Amino acid sequence: MSPKKWTVKQAVSDALEKVRTIRADRPTGAILIAVGGLTAAGKSFLSRQFQSALRTLGEKAWILEGDRFILPKARRPPSERYPEEVYELDRLRRALAALTAGEAFLAPFYHKMGTATDRVSVPVRDAKNVPSTLGHRGDYRVKDASPLLAEHRQRLACADSRLWVDADTKDLLEEVPPNGDVWIFDSELALAFPDFRAYYDRSYAVWASRVRRRRNFLNAVLKGERYPVLSEEEAREKVEGFFLEDDRFNQRHLRHAQVCIDNT
Repeated sequence: MSPKKWTVKQAVSDALEKVRTIRADRPTGAILIAVGGLTAAGKSFLSRQFQSALRTLGEKAWILEGDRFILPKARRPPSERYPEEVYELDRLRRALAALTAGEAFLAPFYHKMGTATDRVSVPVRDAKNVPSTLGHRGDYRVKDASPLLAEHRQRLACADSRLWVDADTKDLLEEVPPNGDVWIFDSELALAFPDFRAYYDRSYAVWASRVRRRRNFLNAVLKGERYPVLSEEEAREKVEGFFLEDDRFNQRHLRHAQVCIDNT
C-alpha cells in the first residue's frame, strides 16, 4: 500500500494525534517516531517541527540522529560499501532496541565541520580532566567524562544524559538513561531495514526533487551549517555523491513509510 502524501503541517498534526492516541492506551513507555527520506530533503526540519509541537503537549521529546553512528572516514575499509561499512549498524540497532525497551543506550557525537563527517573526540588537553578508571557500557570500554558535561551539554540528545569517553578511540559518548519519552529517529536509513521499522509507532518519509535538495545542501554549506570549509565546487561534488547513494539504496525504501511528505 502506498503511503499517504501530506504537507509538513498535516504530518505534524498527524504525529500529535498519534501520540495522544498512544498515550491514552499506553500512559508510560517510550514512543518512537521515524523520519526517513532522501539527502537534504528536509528530514531534520520535520524532526524539529515534531519535537517543538510535541513539547507544547507537555511531552518530553528528543531527536536521535542516525548520522551519529556514521564511521569517520579513516575507520572505514577502502571499499566503503554503503551502508554497512559507512555506519555502525549493529550499535545503531542496539540503540533502537534499548530505546523502545526502556533501557539505557549509548551514541557517539558527530560533526560536519570539516570536509567529511567525523566524530567528536576528547582532545589531549582535556584528558587530564577525565578520571582514569575504566568501566564498561554495552560493548564499549569507557571512562567517566562527567567533568566535560558543561562544555558539551548543547550536543546532548536528552537533558538527563551523562558523558563517557571511549577508552579505545577517545570518542565522546552520550549515555541516554531509561525513559518513557517521545523519540524522533531522524535518519536516511530509518526506513531501510525491517527490524528498524518494527520498532516504530509512526513513520514518515520526506521526499523532494533533486533540484530542491541540491539547493538545500548548498545553502547549508554556505551558511556554515554543514561542511563549511568546502568550496561551492566541492560541495556540488559531495552532494552528487550523496545522490548516488539515494538512487542506489535509500530511494526504494521510502514506500515503507506510513506517511510521505513532498517538500518540493
